[in-house]
Amino acid sequence: MSNLQLNLRIWADHILSTIGCPQVLEKWIDNGTAVDQVKQVLLALYHLGVKEAREGACEMGLKCKVKTVIEVDYGDLEQFIQAETGHEYEIPDREECDNDTARSFDGIDGNAQGRIVGFAEDWAKFKTTGEGQYILRDILEGLCSEGKIQPGDYLVEISW
Repeated sequence: MSNLQLNLRIWADHILSTIGCPQVLEKWIDNGTAVDQVKQVLLALYHLGVKEAREGACEMGLKCKVKTVIEVDYGDLEQFIQAETGHEYEIPDREECDNDTARSFDGIDGNAQGRIVGFAEDWAKFKTTGEGQYILRDILEGLCSEGKIQPGDYLVEISW
């Protein structure tokens, strides 16, 4: 795969995850039209006046990097956890979060075993009993390892 194709694929993933349609990207890749489709998406964005984001291209000369983040409302995540595990996990209470804040969980990849101390025990205990505090990272890792959420960097928005 050429650098152009790789860059287009990264852009497509960013664009589609932002609008919530990663299955469209998978379809494009499966039928071999991904590069053409991504070019069309980028061209359309260009014509709409969207600037290309790339490393070091931030406003005012600030050296920075643009990053894709999976943003989720805490209430939606609580409902999802309940539906997938059968247990409630009240994020503001168990994570001690204030109103109008956000919690960042970078590098969720479903491979936490051996990387996060106590992960296996915390995840198993939560799945069995629903008990645990300060284990939202473990829950996200566990859900990812079971293929219930996609890998990525998560930002949990907390506002009530």
